[in-house]
Amino acid sequence: MSDSKNVIRLRADSPPSTPDEGARLAVTLTVAELRSLIHEAVSEISQDRGDDSLMDINEAAKLIHQSVTYIYRNWRDMGGRKIGKNIRFTKAGLQNWIDGKW
Repeated sequence: MSDSKNVIRLRADSPPSTPDEGARLAVTLTVAELRSLIHEAVSEISQDRGDDSLMDINEAAKLIHQSVTYIYRNWRDMGGRKIGKNIRFTKAGLQNWIDGKW
């Protein structure tokens, strides 16, 4: 990109003006910056979903105050679902498991 007038510098303290419709915008990010943006977006989406959002093993362990090892041993009984290689839980599913246990 040798034409510097087409480059918009992105800084947190001064967002760029909105480009015209149909205009293209090229953004250069480091891998760390991209990961941070993705993490922020996923976190926002997860918070917006409420009780229907999926939790991973670490989040489930924190919610029910148990170790991650305990969750790995009992995830099937707790209503966990395997999505690809990952185990996920819903808050409602964990609450049902707790209610049935006691």
